[in-house]
Amino acid sequence: MLDKLQESINAINENLSILPTETKKNKAEYIKYIDSELNEYNIKLNEATKELEGRYQKYLKKYTLGPDPEVSNDIDILSLKYCNSSFDSYERMNLSYYVYEIGHYYKEDLDKVNEIILSFIDSFSKVGINLTISDFNYTDVVNKYMTSLLNKNEDMHTVFESLYWENSTLINQIELNFRYLYFKYKKKIDKYYKKHVSTSINAFDKYRKASEILKNYKHNSIKYISSLILSKKVSLADISEKNIKSITSELLLEDNDSNYDNLLKLEDTLLEYKDLMHFMYIIEDLKKLFEHKQEYKGVYFNKYKEIQKKEKELFKLNKRANKNGESRLNRNNCIVDLYKLYRELDDLKINDIIFNEVSDDTSYYVLLSLVASDFNYFVKLLKEQKENLTMEDIDNNLNKLFKFVYGNELNIVNNISISENKNITQIISDRYRLININVSEEKISGEAIDSYLKNLSNLILSYDISKNKINVDELDYILYVEKMKEK
Repeated sequence: MLDKLQESINAINENLSILPTETKKNKAEYIKYIDSELNEYNIKLNEATKELEGRYQKYLKKYTLGPDPEVSNDIDILSLKYCNSSFDSYERMNLSYYVYEIGHYYKEDLDKVNEIILSFIDSFSKVGINLTISDFNYTDVVNKYMTSLLNKNEDMHTVFESLYWENSTLINQIELNFRYLYFKYKKKIDKYYKKHVSTSINAFDKYRKASEILKNYKHNSIKYISSLILSKKVSLADISEKNIKSITSELLLEDNDSNYDNLLKLEDTLLEYKDLMHFMYIIEDLKKLFEHKQEYKGVYFNKYKEIQKKEKELFKLNKRANKNGESRLNRNNCIVDLYKLYRELDDLKINDIIFNEVSDDTSYYVLLSLVASDFNYFVKLLKEQKENLTMEDIDNNLNKLFKFVYGNELNIVNNISISENKNITQIISDRYRLININVSEEKISGEAIDSYLKNLSNLILSYDISKNKINVDELDYILYVEKMKEK
């Protein structure tokens, strides 16, 4: 239809070029001819537009309608912590996250700080411990602030302003109070998790099943496969016959029926390897710490005993603080010491984990699982990777770590131990060359892996298009009409 319209335009233009226009009569006939042809052209144009739109809507319906998977790719970190025995109660309650968060926001957003404080309280409530004002007696200023916050009868900005000038470490003291309460109620909290975790929803299995459903959807949904092209995430040039033929000759050593399944396995392996390389800074740091494993015996426990001793000192000083300035000064110094000691305790946790949980045959998978159970250590390493780390950066990396560790079946990280120094690219290359896929070490090392993965993904996509009987010309038509509409 479009070709016929173009032929009409060409014929009209040719006729107009030879029609005389010297006299009034010539000009009148010239205009009459234009009006006549324009009217006929508009009729044809409307017919063509209807035909274009009809075919466009037909193809659009064919390739964009259909059910979406009833599962999400999001990962519920709190649920995973709750039902995973490798996390201690402190992590399950998400207290390490709240401690970091309150330290991040305390100079910027008082409303956010108050939200975090209420999150602390809620985390205790969920394990059967309902905190009251009597629990907040770490210092007198903490008690005053928490009384106002829990009673909800005063403007907290005004309360904070008045107490801040009395003691500028108010937020630090509130944090210390929550840390103290955790250890005070630790036996009860541990007992709660021991009793309830077996009856909880197994988020680990739930997420694994969701991942399998999404993977199946990715390769068998006409809607999803088409969306890659219609959203221009994949260009038609990427999956052209010429390009796919070139990729096939590069990646496949010979043509056989098992190639598709093997390509899927290779893609999973390379994505796992790429994620592992992203987190390799963690493995390297753990290896260095592991070299000094025997030095960590009892250090965490001894640090906590030091904290207990200092807190007894604080509670004695609290009783005398209102009597004279010297006692108040000693108390404030004691609070500073406690804040430092708890930070040191946080840093020693990974040492204690290594001493108790890590041996020569501990796999990379277990190592990353252990790091997932120590938020403070993970963030410490993140800070070494990136300056000016934001909470959004932390959340994104935490999600990436949890998805990697708990999202899929992992082969590489399950089969390399902390004491080994394997050439992973060589292992991958040798493994897949045995099943007819050309994988060289240099093509999957460093930044080169992205190019290889793109070609691999496009080849798999071409299989999916053929398997699901998707007509690429029809997708091209949709893109063509949408481009015309933009004009």
